[in-house]
Amino acid sequence: MRIRSLPLHAPVLILHTAGALLMAAPAGAAESASAASSADEDSRLIAEITVTARKREERLQDIPLAISAFSQEQIQEAGFRDLGDLALQTPGMAFNPRSGGVRAGRVDSRIRLRGVTSDSHLDHLQPTSLFIDGIFVLGTANSIGLQDLERVEVIKGPQSAFFGRNTFAGAINFITRNPDLYEFRTELDMSAASYEKYDVSALHSGPLIPGKLAYQVNTRAYRRGSEWTATDGGELGVESSNFFSGVLYAEPIENLSMKFRAYFQRDDDGPPAAGMIRSRDIDTCSGKTFTRLD
Repeated sequence: MRIRSLPLHAPVLILHTAGALLMAAPAGAAESASAASSADEDSRLIAEITVTARKREERLQDIPLAISAFSQEQIQEAGFRDLGDLALQTPGMAFNPRSGGVRAGRVDSRIRLRGVTSDSHLDHLQPTSLFIDGIFVLGTANSIGLQDLERVEVIKGPQSAFFGRNTFAGAINFITRNPDLYEFRTELDMSAASYEKYDVSALHSGPLIPGKLAYQVNTRAYRRGSEWTATDGGELGVESSNFFSGVLYAEPIENLSMKFRAYFQRDDDGPPAAGMIRSRDIDTCSGKTFTRLD
């Protein structure tokens, strides 16, 4: 029988390996704990959204309401131009810039939340309404731009307690941004498309009394040309908007702020490219044709 003995240095190697494993385990656990802590911190930072749906600043996750909030950065990065763009990214919301028919303009826009709508074309009888800084906006929801907003809050469900009537299905609140009390800022936003469509806006703000009083001016020019023409040569679907807003913002003492905002807008829209055409008016005997502008 043959007996094989281990070399003298074998126990040393075994001890060194065990020691390495014991040292690696706490390090790995520490790294895992650090990664978990970092992930928790990142999740808290991402979820920390402040809204004012109940007339005071609160964290979004602390409010027992269904709210879709869009920050200024999200609006700019996504290229949102109006409420119609926001509706495409809001669950449970549908938006029609026109109520239908052949009435000119964007006055009869319709906002629908969770399928709740109204048969009336009157703005003061709608179940969902638009607000700017908590002030009711009568109609023309689609012609208001998003260039000078800090945040948009889409609040779903009855909101009569906080916003008053015409909010049985919900409310949409545009919160305008405040000018900086210490730094000057200038922003220019331009876009263009076919059919003579353009949208140009400019914003400038800065301090009048640093740390106490600041101003902001914002202007926008929008136009969409005609895509279709009527048999009499008239243009269909033309839209144009021009607006100007000015803001004075003051923080005279701690925990006290005052904001004065003036807003003027003029919309000039033509008849929409919609209507009922009877077959007897376009038969081969009459010779009438309907053409499209290219």
